[in-house]
Amino acid sequence: MKDCQSSHAFCQSNTNAQLPTRLIEIVNATTVRLVDTAGQSGIYVALSYCWGAAAPGVNYIPVEANLGARLALKGFPRDELPATIIDAITITERLGMQYIWVDALCIIQDEKKDKEFELGKMSQYYRNSYLTIAASTPGAVTGFIGKQ
Repeated sequence: MKDCQSSHAFCQSNTNAQLPTRLIEIVNATTVRLVDTAGQSGIYVALSYCWGAAAPGVNYIPVEANLGARLALKGFPRDELPATIIDAITITERLGMQYIWVDALCIIQDEKKDKEFELGKMSQYYRNSYLTIAASTPGAVTGFIGKQ
C-alpha cells in the first residue's frame, strides 16, 4: 500500500476524495455505526461482494424505521453482520482505516429516492475509494478470511 501511494499518481488522487453519502465507521473492536458524511472529503475502503441468498436476521440493513438507531453514537455490534462484511471491516481496521462503504449498509433500502440516488453513485464510490476489497464468495454469509 505504501509503495502504491508513493509510486502511482492515480493512487495518490484517492487520498482526499469526496466521501459517499454514508459510511460505516469502525468505532472499536466490537462496534460499528453508520455515519452521514455531509459532503466531507477523506479516505475509505469499499467492499465489492455477492450478496447471495437471503441472509438470516437482516435487521442490520438500514431502512427508514431503524435509520436513527444505525446512526446513533453508540453504534451497533459488528457481530450482527454477515461474515463477508465482518471480514471486510476487519481488513479495513487492520489497515489502520476507520471507514468502509458497503452498499447494503450505506443505502437506505426501502427509501426509493435514496436508493436511486445512491445506486447512481456506486461507480464513483468504488472509483474514489482508497482501496476496494473484492470478496469472491458465493454470498455475504460466507466470509473470506477464515479463522482469526
